[in-house]
Amino acid sequence: MGLGNVSGSQAYVRLRYEVEALTAAQESLAGMDAALRDLDGSTSPTMGLAGMITGMNQAHDSLTCAAYIVGQYRPVTEDDETTRAILISVFNREANCVSDSLAHGKELLLRSASQQSNATKLKDAERISARTASQNQAATDLLEITTFSLLRAVDTSDAHAKRAEYLAMSCGERSDLLTRSVALANANKGGEKSAYTTPATFIQKVLTEHKCRN
Repeated sequence: MGLGNVSGSQAYVRLRYEVEALTAAQESLAGMDAALRDLDGSTSPTMGLAGMITGMNQAHDSLTCAAYIVGQYRPVTEDDETTRAILISVFNREANCVSDSLAHGKELLLRSASQQSNATKLKDAERISARTASQNQAATDLLEITTFSLLRAVDTSDAHAKRAEYLAMSCGERSDLLTRSVALANANKGGEKSAYTTPATFIQKVLTEHKCRN
């Protein structure tokens, strides 16, 4: 992706890394969808399971890739360091949830009928619930940190301005981020927004509503 060569205003560079990471994370959903399609559509249980395992492994890899991308960003301020740490944590938590989901599925497959006690079913439910809670919290953290980054991308240097109308980046940088965020926001092709397309929509909205300076 050549992110190591990205240069420009700090607001642009920060958001560029975030958009690239979100794009990589969004690809994890394609892996999950492929896993489910293979499981449901295969006439062979073995091949269906093989496809599911491959798809979920791809989803995990996409999320760890997103964490890696964020990790390549070089913080300039203490706020940058905090932002990077939270984003890495978000994508790693999501990746761990995918791994746990796959591991749990294998355990259920290998479990005999005699092991299906009420206590075991309760543990299964608690495990699924904890996984869902972790994913929901990761999505919330992602939205909050994206909002924080967007607030820092607005030019507030004019203390006498009635409202902050401008971005702290050039028009070329704004245009580039808009193109990338729009593509990500529309990644689901009319489907429901995901934990990764929703932040992209926020980015698109803020960039659209603010002016830029050449």
